[in-house]
Amino acid sequence: MKITSILIIALLAGACATPPTLEELEFEALRTGDWSAVERRERAMARRAARQPIDCPKGEIEFCDSQVGQRRCECVGRRAIDMLFGWN
Repeated sequence: MKITSILIIALLAGACATPPTLEELEFEALRTGDWSAVERRERAMARRAARQPIDCPKGEIEFCDSQVGQRRCECVGRRAIDMLFGWN
């Protein structure tokens, strides 16, 4: 019972640990030469940023262009969308 309690406490303490910052990952990569963790974090950050909607100013709407593995969004005026689709 005592060992089980110690294991549970250790697991809970590990679950509360914060992941390393990007700066810490880069420092470790410089030391070891293994940049895979940095690249994983940067890909995750890019995915997170791509999911967040753009806050467009009044009179403009968000327009997204998707290509292989990439999605680029920007704010454009309604007139530009009308011209793009030939709805003059």
